[in-house]
Amino acid sequence: MAIESKPQRPGTKVGPNQNHLLAALPDAERIEVLQAAGAAFRRIEATVVETIATGDAVDFPHSTGCRTQNELLQRTLLTDLRGATRVAKVVALVRREVSLASGDRLPARWPALREAMLDELIEQSPERVDTALEASAAALYLEQRQRAHTALRAQGATVLDVTAVELPGALVDHYLAMKRAGRL
Repeated sequence: MAIESKPQRPGTKVGPNQNHLLAALPDAERIEVLQAAGAAFRRIEATVVETIATGDAVDFPHSTGCRTQNELLQRTLLTDLRGATRVAKVVALVRREVSLASGDRLPARWPALREAMLDELIEQSPERVDTALEASAAALYLEQRQRAHTALRAQGATVLDVTAVELPGALVDHYLAMKRAGRL
C-alpha cells in the first residue's frame, strides 16, 4: 500500500472558522473550544505515537512504500522533517522492542507515558461509545495490574506501584524502611 500525500488546492480553506464562527464566540466559550481541541489533539498525538510504536521500525514504513519512519510520518501527517522527527523521538521512547530470543515484545522503556495516557482515559467522562470502550479497557488493565500486585505481595514480594519519576525516591524510602524494620 503506497502512501500518497494529497496537496491542497490553492485557496482552499480548512477548519471550523470558515465563516468566522470562533471569532463571534465570547472569550469563555473560546476557552472551552481550546480545551476541547487540546484534549482531542493529545489523543490524536497519542494515537499517532502508539500506531507507529506498535509497528516494526523498518518493515512498517517499507510496507507502505516509504524508505524510513520519518518519510512515512511526513507523508501521512503532511508534516515537515522537523515535525516527523519530533514524533519519531517520542515513538522511540515508547516503542516496545522485540526479543531476539523469543520474538515476544519487551516491556516499554517509558511505561509512565502509557500510564499517564491510561489515567487520562479513565478520568474523562465518556461522551461517545468509542471513548467509553477506551475508558473501560484502561480500567480493566489497571484492575488486572492491581490483582497482579496483590498476588505478588501475597507471595512475599515487594511491589512499588509508582511512576518512573517517583521510583528513585520510593526505592530509597522503601530500602530505609526495610533496614529500620530489620528485614535486611
